[in-house]
Amino acid sequence: MIDGQRRGLVEQLQTLRREQRQLDSSEPGDRPRDLAASLIADAVAASLEADLGWLDRTEARLRQVAHLMSLGLKD
Repeated sequence: MIDGQRRGLVEQLQTLRREQRQLDSSEPGDRPRDLAASLIADAVAASLEADLGWLDRTEARLRQVAHLMSLGLKD
């Protein structure tokens, strides 16, 4: 379940980064609009990265509990 969620988040982040590179490499257009789009993309990327970090921490905790249970140290 965690791996599936991680894959989906990574795909979304990769798509977003590709779109950001396209915006950055395009001819200068409407600067306020470009700035707004860039700021929104940065906010979305930060959220996706935070979700990925949370998944990493969750997975580490689950592994720790599973290890302790295998040793008979956790109910």
